[in-house]
Amino acid sequence: MSAVEQRHQRYLTREKAHVEVYGRSVQAEAYVLNLSQSGAFLEWNTDLPAISKGDILRLTVELSQVGKKHKVSAEVIWINDELENVGIGISFIKPEDVVTKLMSRY
Repeated sequence: MSAVEQRHQRYLTREKAHVEVYGRSVQAEAYVLNLSQSGAFLEWNTDLPAISKGDILRLTVELSQVGKKHKVSAEVIWINDELENVGIGISFIKPEDVVTKLMSRY
C-alpha cells in the first residue's frame, strides 16, 4: 500500500466516469469504485484502454446522488490488469499542476 493510499480514508462508491488522457485521443468510460481526498480506484468491465502508469487523466465523474458532474485531473499511479475487471489507481492533481506534470514527462 502506498503512502497516498494510507494518508486518507477511502469510501466505497460506484459512479460513472468519462476518462480522457491528456495529450492523446484516448477516451473511455469507467467506474469509480472507491474514492478518497487524494485519489481513487477506477475499473473497466472491458480491456484497459491505452492508459499507462504516469499518464495524466481528465475525469468527468457523474455524482448520481446529487445530480452533478465533477471534473478532476489525476495521475495514473498503478495499473492492475490481472483482475477480472481491469483497474487503475489514480492520484488527484491540482489544476495548476497539470501543465508541470505533463511537461515533466517529455
